[in-house]
Amino acid sequence: MASISSKNSGMEKINASMEKIGAMLGVQPSGSSDDSKKEQLIVKEDEPVLSNVNSADGNVIAPPAASGSIDEEATLNSTKTKPTLPMKTKTGAGAAIAGFAASIDNLVHGVNKKAGACHAPTDDSDTEKGVSGNDTVNTDYYPAHKEPVSRKIPRWVQQAGLVTLIAVIVLAIVAAIPGTTLNTFFSDVHDDRVASTDDELTVAFIGNSYLYVNDVPRVMEAMSGHKISQQSVINTGAGLGSLLKQGNGMYELWQTQNALEFWETWDFQALMENTDVQIDEDYELFDYGMCTVPQLLEGYDGYLSYKNNNGVYFDVGTNPCFEDEYYMTIVQQESFQNPMYFDYVVLNDQTRRMANYEAREDSLDALTQAYAPLIKSSRAVPILIDTHAFFFEDDGAYTNETMGGIFIGESIGAFTSAIYEGLYQYVDALGANLPNKQQPKIAKVGMTYLAIYEDDVSKWEALFAEDAIHASPTGTYLQACVLYATMYGHMPTAIHNEYDIRALFFQSRALYGQDDATPSVAQADYVRSMVKKVVLGGYVPKTMVLPEPAEDTSEESEWQEDYEEDMEAANQQD
Repeated sequence: MASISSKNSGMEKINASMEKIGAMLGVQPSGSSDDSKKEQLIVKEDEPVLSNVNSADGNVIAPPAASGSIDEEATLNSTKTKPTLPMKTKTGAGAAIAGFAASIDNLVHGVNKKAGACHAPTDDSDTEKGVSGNDTVNTDYYPAHKEPVSRKIPRWVQQAGLVTLIAVIVLAIVAAIPGTTLNTFFSDVHDDRVASTDDELTVAFIGNSYLYVNDVPRVMEAMSGHKISQQSVINTGAGLGSLLKQGNGMYELWQTQNALEFWETWDFQALMENTDVQIDEDYELFDYGMCTVPQLLEGYDGYLSYKNNNGVYFDVGTNPCFEDEYYMTIVQQESFQNPMYFDYVVLNDQTRRMANYEAREDSLDALTQAYAPLIKSSRAVPILIDTHAFFFEDDGAYTNETMGGIFIGESIGAFTSAIYEGLYQYVDALGANLPNKQQPKIAKVGMTYLAIYEDDVSKWEALFAEDAIHASPTGTYLQACVLYATMYGHMPTAIHNEYDIRALFFQSRALYGQDDATPSVAQADYVRSMVKKVVLGGYVPKTMVLPEPAEDTSEESEWQEDYEEDMEAANQQD
């Protein structure tokens, strides 16, 4: 009885407390005094606290079981679209509390609806606390993030992007077409970038007027930005054989101001301190080049003597060492004390000799017996120039009947093909006596001339000086570009103004045909494009016939046999 009375006493105290809470909230307690109904408001110690209260009518969402899982009825209701019917309370205090909780719940749902969907953990069994209507309420809220809003790209932006893409594609196609302005521009940019990284080279030039006219060696120095250092043995009118016998022939031709200025920085006294020669104070030393081929390639020639007193060479009065004792002593000392080790040796023979199979014999003997040993010991790579064909000038007019006194054919194409046939024999003969790393290269000057002849005769004529045989400054520019591309494997730096073109010839020791102007920018661009097409692109002119390398240089070639058969047939018809 005592326990019952204490229990009733406790219930009375609880009811009194609930009535006070209702009075504070302004709610009248219900008339019912049924203890069982009042006990519905009591939260037992072993039951979890309600987490959510739904709506202002006092409906309370049923809590989940203590273990964290929900009861069977809540599970069933959560899978339906119809909201779960919650428990109800009959007390005014409960209604007030329910209404207050509902207002908070509505406020939370309103915020969530504006901010976007709340992000809940993937494990619903641990986070789902109750339901309200069709919504699942999550008590573990993450910060709300706005979903990206999909905005439609304006039509004018789409059109502009399409036009830009088409323009880029068109420009790329145009830039890939050879000869176009864009192609030339990007090609020049590439050539300039590559040429800026070129290595320094030393080059020996051995030849005749083909190298003398407009001073090809010094033009090569200027074109390379002086990355090419050169020395030479040049004798106008000489073939490869006579160059060995006579040596240098520039004594009178290169007594010019440019040739003199080259030596102004030399300390003659220091150079001659170990000799018995005393240089006069007013002595003028010109740059004639080396005096003989052995002196050029070996650094010293023990057979060289003043006035050719020992009679080893042929003295025709043009070798500077035979005419100037000071010069002979100076170049002998210089080449001995500071020898040049060459990367390339550039050679050219007489054009008409190369085109005639009988006249080639002397040059072939010189190549195999003299040049091959000298070049092999120098470890340089020989470059043979494919010289250009020409119409022999007769009374100021072009004619196709004779070409330098030797009848070759009836076209520039036939003449060029004959030159190239002789060049093939030279390459075979020289290459057979050199190791693989020193195999000869061909500088396709004549083939480039022919390509221009086929493309535009007027531009081909601009490559010649007044005598219609030797090169004008434009032709010399072509020769230098071909040699540069043959050595480096790419074109030299592009020239974009006429001053820079003229600057290539500023240090030339002599210009052939003073009235011939240097090429214009347009002419230079055209020449560069044709050189690139032939030398680097491998283009062969349409009228060009490439002969098979001759197996036996002592026998006539198939081309020569066919030519003589045709000539014999023509004579019989006459």
